[in-house]
Amino acid sequence: MSNRIPERINAKLFARTERGLNGQYAVQSFGRLNDIPQSAGEVVAFEVEFSFAPNGHIQVKGHVSGTLQLMCQRCMQPFDYSVKTEFLLAVIESEHLAESLPEQYEPYVVGDSEELQVQDLIEDELILALPIIPKHEHDCIAKFREKPPVEEPEERKNPFAVLETLKQK
Repeated sequence: MSNRIPERINAKLFARTERGLNGQYAVQSFGRLNDIPQSAGEVVAFEVEFSFAPNGHIQVKGHVSGTLQLMCQRCMQPFDYSVKTEFLLAVIESEHLAESLPEQYEPYVVGDSEELQVQDLIEDELILALPIIPKHEHDCIAKFREKPPVEEPEERKNPFAVLETLKQK
């Protein structure tokens, strides 16, 4: 494993030598993930290993973990969301090859290039690990459901009561 993280790697070379990478990325270094409200100071840790699968495809096995700050869609307050995900990818040249992959693999399309960008791969896995609707695990809106005490309104006088007195005369 290496602590220096190259921007791009040759997946076939890494698989042939069964190399891996591990390290950390600052959350603010991810472009697409920054569209999601979160804290800027957090880091995510990752580890990936490259090898050849029995079917001949390059496989990438790894995990990503960290804490992101998301915005709860119930109460609109930030909360810490712990991400811990494992993945098994097959590096393929085109999407039509994805149909022939065994079920345990997720396709990772790189096109004609055998190179892949490690940071993009990690960002993809983080995005896939995020909840569709971020929200606290506890019932954060219970405090909004509590009704404030209702004050009894003063008894109002009927504006036509005066007419009633005239009618009696």
